[in-house]
Amino acid sequence: MAQTVIRLSEKGKRTLKKTRENPTKKATARVPKDVGAVVNALRILRCLSGSSKPLGVAAVTRATGISASTAFGILRTLARLHYVSFNESDKTYRLGLAMAEMAAGLLGVSHAELIRPELERLALNYETLILLWRITEDNRLVLIDRAHSQTAVRVEIKLGYRMPLLAGAIGRCVAATLDVPSSELRRRFAIPRWQAPLSFDDFEKQVFDARNRGWSLDDGQLFRGLTSVAALVVDEEKRPRFGMSGVSITGQQSPQALTALGQDLVALAATIGSALFPRPDIVSTGRSEAGARSASHSEVIHASDESAAPALPSYVLPTVNRMPGSGRRARKT
Repeated sequence: MAQTVIRLSEKGKRTLKKTRENPTKKATARVPKDVGAVVNALRILRCLSGSSKPLGVAAVTRATGISASTAFGILRTLARLHYVSFNESDKTYRLGLAMAEMAAGLLGVSHAELIRPELERLALNYETLILLWRITEDNRLVLIDRAHSQTAVRVEIKLGYRMPLLAGAIGRCVAATLDVPSSELRRRFAIPRWQAPLSFDDFEKQVFDARNRGWSLDDGQLFRGLTSVAALVVDEEKRPRFGMSGVSITGQQSPQALTALGQDLVALAATIGSALFPRPDIVSTGRSEAGARSASHSEVIHASDESAAPALPSYVLPTVNRMPGSGRRARKT
């Protein structure tokens, strides 16, 4: 019977010899290699999620074994993208708002808890009280969270404080989203108790400004001596869901600082809106329904009659506590 003889070149013979000496080398080479930066970033996120308190770079380094320079670079990048939140006062990190976009369909964390680190960041940066308001179904604004500044003299407003829908800077932003006749807007404008009343014509102009730039200003009209800047968080159908405002004693903030705060509130509101209320064309129907279920389990605040008049904001003196191959084929003859 005829035999088939395969003649190998010298290079082929050497390759065959190496394979016989180490038969597992070829298989081992095909195992995919993990991307180190991705692995380290995930280890850091897991570290922060498992901690009961914010962590500094040194603590993250000890817990993960990642070098300090690498951990710092990753944390700084994650903070820029809002996956972690950086506390400037004590140089610590915690999970950030952007994590909600990936976890909203799985977790029942309240919206206020997710937003709080961003409120604290703005309060520290602008040295002002930052408030988070829920817009209720019975047309009220209810204060559900706040972040204080570290200034020696500051404004204090108690949690649960209620206001009519069109009151203050928040109210102007809400009015900018309404599609109602001027007569109805005038009726609603008359409900809040303005301490320094403004005309309805001025109110309409300020609503127009809020619609164009995304934020609004109340310069002592609702409460004498207090200046507030506000922006709205809207859902996928552009309905107002939350309001955020910065409140300070009149004269504490320059006009430039108030403008910058307004712009930052608009940017933050857009980030929160896209994370908590993703559009159906971006997120699958199943996840959108899960997010709606999560929202239904978050804080539910029942508002009372619009004529209710809770205690007014007060000035307080706080205690300041200082705290991111080309092989050659064998021939067959």
